[in-house]
Amino acid sequence: MQNILSLNDFKKQLEAHDRVALLIFDPEVESSRIVFRSISEATYLSAKAPVFVVDVNEVLNIQSNYQIAEIPALLFFVKRSLVEIVHGTQESDFEKALMSHELA
Repeated sequence: MQNILSLNDFKKQLEAHDRVALLIFDPEVESSRIVFRSISEATYLSAKAPVFVVDVNEVLNIQSNYQIAEIPALLFFVKRSLVEIVHGTQESDFEKALMSHELA
């Protein structure tokens, strides 16, 4: 996983890849840390589409840009279009979504 440092940084990544996943999380919240670890493990050494991660405390406008009310959230993009958002605290929900989009 690669850290995203700004909304513009992420938009550049969207331009560079056909399929992308973005985890929006808050490292100060335990459920976010658990999901972050789970996704990191699921995608470790994966040669599939990239998974990016953004800390909502560092990139303040990304959450509002995609109208995300609940953190953690995993967003899936295909050809720059947002196709799915997974919310919640269950690791399995995020892992299933990664597999359904063939990212894990």
